[in-house]
Amino acid sequence: MLPITETQHSVFCVSCVVSVKHLLGFLNFFYLLVFRCMLWRFCGILVADIRGSYMLVNSSQYGAGQRAQLMLRPLSENDTHCVQFSYFLYSRDGHSPGVLTVYVRVNGGSRGNAVWNVSGSQGRQWHQVELAVSTFWPSEYQIVFEATISSEQKGYIGLDDIVLLNYPCYKVPHFSRLGDVEVNAGQNATFQCVATGRSTKTDPFLMERRNGVLMSPYSVTSSIGERRLVAWFQVGGAQRGEQDLYRCITQSTYGAAVSNFAELIVRVPPTPIAPPQLLRSGPTYLIIQLNTNSIVGDGPVIRREIVYRASHSPWSETHGVNSLTYKVWHLEPDTEYRISVLLTRPGEGGTGPPGPPLVSRTKCAEPMRPLRGLTASEIQSRQLLLQWEPVGYNLTRCHTYSLSLCYRYSTAAGGGASGNNATVRECLSVERNTSRFTLRDLPPFHSVHVRLALANPEGKKESREVTFQTEEDIPGGIAPESLTFTPLDDMIFLKWEEPLEPNGLITQYEISYQSIESSDPSINVPGPRRTVSKLKNETYHMFSGLHPGTTYLVSVRARTAKGFGQTALTEITTNISAPAFDYEDVPSPLSESESTITVLLRPALGRGAPVSFFPFVPWSVCVYLSLSSSSRSSDEQRSTVNESSSLLGGSPRRHCRRKSSPYHTGQLHPAVRVADLLQHINQMKTGEGYGFKQEYEVRLYRHRVKMHSLLADPNSDYVNANYIDDMIYDFWRMVWQENCYSIVMITKLVEVGRMKCCKYWPDDSELYGDIKITLLKTETLAEYTVRTFAMERRGYPAKHEVCQFHFTNWPEHGVPYHATGLLAFLRRVKASTPPDAGPVVVHCSMGAGRTGCYIVLDVMLDMAECEGVVDIYNCVKTLCSRRINMIQTEEQYIFIHDAILEACLCGETAIPISEFELTYKDMLSVDSQTNTSQLREEFQTLNSVTPHLDVEECSVSLLPRNREKNRSMDVLPPDRALAFLVSTEGDGNNYINAALMDSFLQPAAFVVTPHPLPTTTADFWRLVFDYSCTSIIMLNQLNQSNSPCLQYWPETGMQQFGPMTVELLSRSTDDNVVTRLFRVTNITRLQEGHLVVRHFQFLRWSAYREIPDSKKAFLNLLAQVQKWQRECGDGRTVVHCLNGGGRSGTFCACTMIMEMVHHHNMVDVFYAVKTLRNSKPNMVESMVISHLIHCVACHLFCMYL
Repeated sequence: MLPITETQHSVFCVSCVVSVKHLLGFLNFFYLLVFRCMLWRFCGILVADIRGSYMLVNSSQYGAGQRAQLMLRPLSENDTHCVQFSYFLYSRDGHSPGVLTVYVRVNGGSRGNAVWNVSGSQGRQWHQVELAVSTFWPSEYQIVFEATISSEQKGYIGLDDIVLLNYPCYKVPHFSRLGDVEVNAGQNATFQCVATGRSTKTDPFLMERRNGVLMSPYSVTSSIGERRLVAWFQVGGAQRGEQDLYRCITQSTYGAAVSNFAELIVRVPPTPIAPPQLLRSGPTYLIIQLNTNSIVGDGPVIRREIVYRASHSPWSETHGVNSLTYKVWHLEPDTEYRISVLLTRPGEGGTGPPGPPLVSRTKCAEPMRPLRGLTASEIQSRQLLLQWEPVGYNLTRCHTYSLSLCYRYSTAAGGGASGNNATVRECLSVERNTSRFTLRDLPPFHSVHVRLALANPEGKKESREVTFQTEEDIPGGIAPESLTFTPLDDMIFLKWEEPLEPNGLITQYEISYQSIESSDPSINVPGPRRTVSKLKNETYHMFSGLHPGTTYLVSVRARTAKGFGQTALTEITTNISAPAFDYEDVPSPLSESESTITVLLRPALGRGAPVSFFPFVPWSVCVYLSLSSSSRSSDEQRSTVNESSSLLGGSPRRHCRRKSSPYHTGQLHPAVRVADLLQHINQMKTGEGYGFKQEYEVRLYRHRVKMHSLLADPNSDYVNANYIDDMIYDFWRMVWQENCYSIVMITKLVEVGRMKCCKYWPDDSELYGDIKITLLKTETLAEYTVRTFAMERRGYPAKHEVCQFHFTNWPEHGVPYHATGLLAFLRRVKASTPPDAGPVVVHCSMGAGRTGCYIVLDVMLDMAECEGVVDIYNCVKTLCSRRINMIQTEEQYIFIHDAILEACLCGETAIPISEFELTYKDMLSVDSQTNTSQLREEFQTLNSVTPHLDVEECSVSLLPRNREKNRSMDVLPPDRALAFLVSTEGDGNNYINAALMDSFLQPAAFVVTPHPLPTTTADFWRLVFDYSCTSIIMLNQLNQSNSPCLQYWPETGMQQFGPMTVELLSRSTDDNVVTRLFRVTNITRLQEGHLVVRHFQFLRWSAYREIPDSKKAFLNLLAQVQKWQRECGDGRTVVHCLNGGGRSGTFCACTMIMEMVHHHNMVDVFYAVKTLRNSKPNMVESMVISHLIHCVACHLFCMYL
């Protein structure tokens, strides 16, 4: 055994260098618990060079668990290398001498877990092991070998041949560089360990944290040739406490591979410290400042978002923010919102939790609309139980609101029917959570006008006034002071006034009288009580057969349908009359002498008082002869002709029942064949209309409908053609008597500021004498209105239905510019009148002129259909012989010709929607003989009947000051259709190139105009505001090469155009349509409030294309506009394309077709296009567009099914 001394430095520099023959003696000398302690004591050096270092431990000399360590010097290599060593573990009896473990310490840190170990007896041979450590400069690592004595304490543990090779290991793989991983807190961190070299999937792969914690991979894959293995390790939901250094380890019996340490960096997503700051609030928006200067967490901040929700709602929305301030749009008014800021740093999961919330409330908004559905669920004589739609936040748009019910009615302030009317007005506050209210203390049988007012701090919306009529009640008493009388001796004339409170329709008066006192002793008092009934309009009575000198107690009371009212009493005394004899001739004298005559006098009648004496007065008499002549007058016989029996046939003539017309003369003016009508009219119009002037000379006579006389009123058989208040009852009597179903009215109630016709129908229900008229429904179209009434008469069980067809498009002067609307109106009347109905009642203001035009058109169209000829001259002549001035002017006479010509040329073009598909297929089929289709022929007919504009018809557009306001001088609106500006600006010019056009349901529903020019943008917005337009349809593109168009709206915020300010409220975009919502205000008329307009910019209609790129997109546009129009109350629609022509006409025509289908279940493309062209000839310019409109109708047909 060699002694170990301090002078033997070569022995103890990491290992003891001795010869093998001295090995056993050296091991016996080993005393310390661990080998490192021996090195400290004897060598004083912890590390040594690699080459020549060895360690040998006799485990039988030491206790179990004792350890010996060998630490190599730190290594800092620049390239791939391999540490190779040999080990020896042997025990004679096969027991384990101990465990040999290898550690790799990096940069002086902890040694961590063992990267390789071996135990048990491995035989008497040495075994070679490789260590592939992938730690490179500037980092350094140190390999530590440790021998641990086993419990058997037998055998040897040896370590030798430690070599550092400058090439890769052969038996174990090398790890590629392990990169740092940075994740945000809460995210999964994944390390990818790539091992290249000799290894298998069965070799264990581990990841070691610097603190020694080991992880197993969740996936190991191999590449081609099994030379490359990839293991993935994951730190799930990494948190800040898991930020550390990690390395990869793999080991086998041949050695181990260790990667470099990579850092797991865990970043905490940022969060603002302070809540956002409120800058300004409105009803639907909040403007905030993000206030993100101070944050908690790690940066950098790459995205800012705001998340907000209503405080009462679990649903939230998130919006990205590009600036330090943000306007939160589309909020609900008067609602508390919680707004927080989200900050995001790079990487997945980089969005931090919301910062502290800003809790703020939006302002109230003006109520959405007035309340609707105001009805009376119970009507009594003195109270109304009213109800309306429930009041909700969607209407009030504010939680603080008030609901008022305002009503008014008129009362007779001066007393009776002749007094002046005074109006009672009152507004009552209604509880917020109720939708019903009882109005009390109302006067019976009065029209009560009620409206609802919904108010909040931001505004007020009042509903339309609805009129209710209280029920009748028993009438009030007749005022005693109104009783006036004139007594005679045997008669009394009594007069009274209507009760101050009729409380309904007075149906009769009851007068009772009874003698209660008399100065004539021959009269028995009290006498019997007698009762007389008087009609409602008879407020007087002549009592006859009374006794003179007698006092009568007279009572008068009125009656309504509810019964009799209070009685008014008065006492009236008849005059005392002179006594009289009950015989006429003086009785013959009993005796006569020259100076005396003796007569016998019988008792005289007292006549109201006792006879006191009989005076007898003789006198001389001269006899003379009086000749009197009397002429006997005879009543003139009045020849009456009932018009219902001749001209106004009771039913529309759907079948030809006559062989010839009663209007043929067969002499000077023969009928004209329909085929020759166009040539005939052209000839008549030559020579400045001389032909019409010569023909228009017709003698006039009067005929009328004779009414059945009412009892006790011999004049009640007459009714005038002018409907004034006193004649309304007679009018409805005539309708009842003649069993009329259809009433044709061709006048407005007021024209040119003058009343033309009394409103003879009720808005709800009303009594006219003994006839009750109830309005059942009202249908309003662009050119006429149809009202349906129920007609009841007291004493008759039957109830009649009557339709009033009110044509509203006849101009106040002259005749209609075109007959299209009147012809459609006439066809509607004929189709709606039942075959068994009585005559059609036709009236205008005077019962002539317009009425005559209608009748002639009706008769002549039937004649043309049945006989193929028209006889206008003889029809007019016959008509005027029966009623004066039935055709008042030559202009009306010419209009009749033009209208009949248009009807004959165009024919009936309406198609029921149920038949449209088959009819359209037939229209598309090409006739083999004519080589054309019905659809093409119809379009050619449309072109032939389209009026052409003369220069004189566009005089306003051609004025020098207006020329620069026209985009093209080829497309000008006619003067009759111009939409003049109302609001003034600058020079006061009120012209804009825009035309008003009817839809199917509404007059002037469309405002068609070209795309605004730079000089007309302000005029365009004035037009939108002046005509209360709620929609703008843009059908052209801004970047058209043929004519670039400017953008006339703001993309953000507010912009001013002349006196108009336009503010963008919202914007939404899809592939087909860009929808914008604007608020338009006239700063010179702020009292009128603002207008909300939705702008639809259609993107799928390319320049130079006649039809849209996508029919589906165009149908979607039509549906969007229709939905918006319903929501906003059907305001006018501005439609524009480049020149205000073809595309605009296409949109308008398709909209009209949609209205026809939805409201009348029919399609009339011809009528729609003809109506538009009557106002502007360039609407729907080509056959291709006409085909598109029919395709839209086909689509609607499919929806109808």
